[in-house]
Amino acid sequence: MARFIRSGMADSPIIEATNADDFVLAGPQDNVVRAKGGNDFVFGEDGFDTLYGGRGNDSLFGGNDDDILYGGNGNDFLYGENGNDSLFGGDGHDTLIGGEGADTLTGGSGKDIFYFGTLPDNSTDFDTITDFQPGADKIQVEGVEFFNGIDDRSLARFIYNGVTGELSFDAGAGFLTKFAQLQTNLNFVASRDISIV
Repeated sequence: MARFIRSGMADSPIIEATNADDFVLAGPQDNVVRAKGGNDFVFGEDGFDTLYGGRGNDSLFGGNDDDILYGGNGNDFLYGENGNDSLFGGDGHDTLIGGEGADTLTGGSGKDIFYFGTLPDNSTDFDTITDFQPGADKIQVEGVEFFNGIDDRSLARFIYNGVTGELSFDAGAGFLTKFAQLQTNLNFVASRDISIV
């Protein structure tokens, strides 16, 4: 049976969920949430939160501020939202979305997806992927946002620099926008490792 857990108490920063399918709202303070078993939905909301998915296929949402999300076992969905977040997928085939800010994404084992909905607004808000596995993991980009305003999409391209590890988007005018930092010297093939959705 699913359980709803709502924390609004300033003196209760640690939230222990159950082994059922829980729906957790962490509240405005700095929280530590342990979701344990079940397929859980955990929302950090405000505060500098640390969210643990545990077992099951969990969905973790950091909310505002700089949060840390651990997927644990299962095929998890991690969304940092606002702030400079750190996301760890753990085991399973996970989906990681940094959101706004300069985030650090670690997929862990399994075939993971790193999703980018928009290009960064400035040169410092790119995300860092620490363990990209070419041919197994996938970078997904939102085509509507990336190709917005481009008349000839055939001129646009994604460029990986093996020396620096920078992954950039060229809209066709030769001006590169860096949106991700990968490891260096990867066997990265854009047509294989990037999908446009």
